[in-house]
Amino acid sequence: PVGRPVIVEITSKDVIHNLCLTPMRMAQDATPGVRAHFWFRPTKTGKWDIICGQLCGPGHSGMKATLEVVEQKEFDEFMKDNGEEARKAAAAAATAPAPAK
Repeated sequence: PVGRPVIVEITSKDVIHNLCLTPMRMAQDATPGVRAHFWFRPTKTGKWDIICGQLCGPGHSGMKATLEVVEQKEFDEFMKDNGEEARKAAAAAATAPAPAK
């Protein structure tokens, strides 16, 4: 939601990647075996591209995602409809073992 802090945890399973969110002036390397964090506070609603900012291999050009910042009411509705599934996914991720070094 717009105006609320966002904390992103990032890691990699294979090689060094980089989560790059240029409009938010944020980038963080994703290093195998390391859990890194960054945070930001979105100031306006909209959709922005997320890319891999590190040339990482033949699939690099396909590493794209979208960040969507919405109003609090829309976020609350999304969480109401999808919250249980998100909680299960978050719990599974939190208990997953760290990648072997």
